[in-house]
Amino acid sequence: MDKAGKLTKVFGGAIALNDSRIVKQELPVCQKQEMQIREKMAIAKYAASLIEANDCVYIDAGTTTSWMLGYIKEKEATYVTNAVSHAKKLAEAGFHVILIGGELKGSTEAIIGAAGYTLCKL
Repeated sequence: MDKAGKLTKVFGGAIALNDSRIVKQELPVCQKQEMQIREKMAIAKYAASLIEANDCVYIDAGTTTSWMLGYIKEKEATYVTNAVSHAKKLAEAGFHVILIGGELKGSTEAIIGAAGYTLCKL
């Protein structure tokens, strides 16, 4: 279908070329924060409940993961993130945080690019 021009392959699937429901540009964080709040909170609460002592947890930039920060209780874990705002909240709350390096993407407030080092002890 991609070769026939009916869809475009993307990471994780495909999108229809002429679908008006498809957002062509990524929405800024401030807009995404107001979408599906109950669902995001439920996901965030469950994900945070899975964290155990000595875990190394990667928390990607995003609004669902932002909700997760309020539910995290485990202080004996290492939290790795590419989100400047997430790193700041976690560090201020006394968690061990590693912020990966790269280029700052304004629309998502995420650091993008390769970190180039091992983040957690294996």
